[in-house]
Amino acid sequence: MSKNHKFELLEQYMSEINVPIVGVVKPFHDDELVSILKEHHRKKQYIFFGETTIEQRQNIEAVFPVCKEIIVIGVPYNTDEKLQLDGQGAFEGFISNMAWAYDYHQVVKEKLSLLETYIQNIDHEVTSLKQVDTGPFIDRHIAHR
Repeated sequence: MSKNHKFELLEQYMSEINVPIVGVVKPFHDDELVSILKEHHRKKQYIFFGETTIEQRQNIEAVFPVCKEIIVIGVPYNTDEKLQLDGQGAFEGFISNMAWAYDYHQVVKEKLSLLETYIQNIDHEVTSLKQVDTGPFIDRHIAHR
């Protein structure tokens, strides 16, 4: 089975479970990201996640050595409803849907669990590591790749 065909099957499955954005990237090392993270640390704007170092935060193979590919998904979390404060208090405005409609972390984790099961049904040897915002890796940077 060609890589393109595998990706087409992956895209099709993700569409079936209502995940409109999917991409695949190889593990990578990014010196520019290390510089950015070190600068954030110097300015005391850096947030540590667990026991990982700055270098590990962008080096997937340091944390997950068996990683061959990274699958990134995008799940929209907007709802059609809008929650608006009544203006009677000190604040007035709209509240982000992710703050009141549902926890998008749980929604994305559920989608990733479905994806994990789908892939392991195809290849029982596959191991995986799921992350939604709070793991050692910088999700946005990986998604950008």
